[in-house]
Amino acid sequence: MSALADFFLFATAESTRQFRAISDSIRRSCKNHQIKVGNVEGKDSGRWLLVDCFDVIVHVFDAESRVYYDLELLWGDAPRLDWRGIETPEIPLTPPAREERVYRTLSLPE
Repeated sequence: MSALADFFLFATAESTRQFRAISDSIRRSCKNHQIKVGNVEGKDSGRWLLVDCFDVIVHVFDAESRVYYDLELLWGDAPRLDWRGIETPEIPLTPPAREERVYRTLSLPE
């Protein structure tokens, strides 16, 4: 798609709490799936987060910043991917039992 990345992902957070949750989730998912992360910008601003995963660049905005920067217009000629049909790994809705968390923590590679 470009020399910068193969994919750009745009998301909007509706609150500061949601912004932080999305930011944490991206970092956790990258770590869990062994996805290398380059630069991370704006994680403390609560307005615009950029996570450079090399092949994928993730942008998370608050609603006002997303309208202001309008990156979709900048990349308007790029093909769009309908992500709704893509299978994703199952993510448990409840945290694992304490024993399972300890086991997972102890079994992680250094």
